[in-house]
Amino acid sequence: MNLLRLSLRTLRREWRLPELRTLAGSLVLAVAALGVVATLSTRVERGVLASAAELIGGDIGVSSPQRLPDDFATRATRDDLKVNRSASFPSVAFAHGRSQLLDVLATDTAYPLRGTLELRDPHGHTQTGHGPAAGNVYLDHRALVALQLQVGDMLQLGGRELHIAAELVHQPDGGQLIALAPRAVMSLADAEQAGLLGIGSRARHRLLLAGAPAAVHDWRDWAQSTTLPQGAQLITPEQTRQRMRSAFECTVMPTYAMTECMPISAPPHDYNLERPGSSGRQLGPQLEIHTAEGAELPRGQVGHIALKGPPVMQGYEGGDGSEFINGWFHTGDNGYIDDEGNLYVVARTKEAINRGGETIIPAEVDAALLTHPAIKSICCFATPHATLQETVGCLVVPAFGY
Repeated sequence: MNLLRLSLRTLRREWRLPELRTLAGSLVLAVAALGVVATLSTRVERGVLASAAELIGGDIGVSSPQRLPDDFATRATRDDLKVNRSASFPSVAFAHGRSQLLDVLATDTAYPLRGTLELRDPHGHTQTGHGPAAGNVYLDHRALVALQLQVGDMLQLGGRELHIAAELVHQPDGGQLIALAPRAVMSLADAEQAGLLGIGSRARHRLLLAGAPAAVHDWRDWAQSTTLPQGAQLITPEQTRQRMRSAFECTVMPTYAMTECMPISAPPHDYNLERPGSSGRQLGPQLEIHTAEGAELPRGQVGHIALKGPPVMQGYEGGDGSEFINGWFHTGDNGYIDDEGNLYVVARTKEAINRGGETIIPAEVDAALLTHPAIKSICCFATPHATLQETVGCLVVPAFGY
């Protein structure tokens, strides 16, 4: 007791010194600062995970090259989790004699569980929505332009006539930065009835879940303790977040250039990846879209990308100059320019097959034939033809057992 009294008396006497009061104040400030930083760090971490969940369309999921067993969805329903089934695959759409390879997502009406699906109606109004009902399909701007269609028109996909219910503006895509083909969203029921998801298809099936954090954690523990189907893997916000960090350590800017002319187009400095498939706006030479004969095409119409100006080369050594038409250099790429001046590269002109005046894109033939279970891989190309000038040639690697 005497020792305690002595300590208190000494502290009261020493407290009068400004140095001790300053030290105590600094200690309190340091503890408070550490608490604030820890709280902020936790909030930032949760915010990043929430953003990643919005990118993948759910809190967690599993992806597989084959349809997932019902146990995964049954367990999720038992844990009061929302469930969304989908499958992604390449397929060719047809309309009015035109064809276009599409990156298709077939999903149920619960999509997306997280994030937003932005759609544009025939009047140009943008609104959020969910997966299309049976008989409907959403196409992005690139697909509409390539097929020369509008919202409300019909197209054939997977052998079924589908109604274009809206233009696809934005969708949760797992942080995918590059769109190799125009995108489409169709009903999962339509894809199943059309046989697009049968045995031997190149579809990637996905089950997404969303709900309370504790329920998501329990389902994740259960899934990790369960043997996943061959080739299947969990989809988590943490994986997406890591992919985002790796991608955005530097600024990713889609551009268009070639040795014959650099640069051609690039996005503005404030571009935020809001126009998938765009290569930016005119940067160096004059940029127009032409017919094969050299006539300029209007905005939004697909044609030959043509360049003119000082940055363009004068010609190939030993060449005949056929790549120049009326002073314009045709790059060998097909594309279009939208109303805001953004360039979209659609396909390679020089890879196209001219079959009796009909233009055939080899990649579209590849995608169509790959849906056959007997084909493992394929490469299509142009071969000479006596009367049609060119026709389609294919090299096929058969699947095992055929």
